[in-house]
Amino acid sequence: MEGLANLGATCAINSLIQILYRIEEFKKLILNSNTNEGTITYELKNLFEVLNKHNTISPNRFINNFYEIFKGIFNKYEQQDICELYLFLIQKIHDETCTQISINKSISTLNDEHNYKIAFYNDFKYSNIYKLFQGSYIHIIKCLNCDYTAKTFEPFILISLDIEAEASINDLLSNHFKTELRNKDDWKCENCNNNCEYSKTKKIWKYPEILFISLNRFKEVIRKNMDNVKINKSLELARNYNLQAIGFHHGSLQGGHYNAMSKCYENYNLYDDTNVNNIPNIDLLLNNNNSYIICYI
Repeated sequence: MEGLANLGATCAINSLIQILYRIEEFKKLILNSNTNEGTITYELKNLFEVLNKHNTISPNRFINNFYEIFKGIFNKYEQQDICELYLFLIQKIHDETCTQISINKSISTLNDEHNYKIAFYNDFKYSNIYKLFQGSYIHIIKCLNCDYTAKTFEPFILISLDIEAEASINDLLSNHFKTELRNKDDWKCENCNNNCEYSKTKKIWKYPEILFISLNRFKEVIRKNMDNVKINKSLELARNYNLQAIGFHHGSLQGGHYNAMSKCYENYNLYDDTNVNNIPNIDLLLNNNNSYIICYI
């Protein structure tokens, strides 16, 4: 059970690495990658190779290169946000490993439109990293005057959910994708050309192979949301997902600590920098006010 030494406010990075390292498809992708030294993909590959051989390591090389690569975004010895780390890291690996693609601009079906719009969002670049982590939304606006419907697509690699006390992830997802009814405002229907009442719906069009969800505990500027959220062991959406990992944040906006629970083969372990322990009963960690980022596979 591999631990990572804390090198000064690196608990968020350590926790994210422990989560990603135990996603087998991601680990294979990184270990089989071929990028130049000095890229974050190369440095992560080097770190994974060391983790394969040792129980506890001090990730000096990775941390030093991480802060050099993300200079001006993340600073040494400052508390980092694990969700921001995830977004920047996945985007960077995509940029370093992507290839240019050509796509048929002939649009005859909604699926054709989806494929073109998502390719456009991705600057017509494809990567195996996005194949694993990227899903897409369809946004639907319906005019309640003439029933005209407008549809647009948007990619995502993280679903951010607002918190409601004592709700489950399933509950929060249901609320997140609930249809909204809007009164007349600045929106104008392009069909009847009127400012009308309308409905807004967001749905998942393409489900990612690996689903990351974050809880908006820091949505308010002055305080952290400490409401309990029940983490479902599985999600039955258009496809089934099983819980892989949870990143926890303990403490306040001003300071705190991260650790992570992640599935390793058939067991779950708690990774807290160099302290790694088996969790005999994960139910004790599934209803709490510290869960912050959740991974399902």
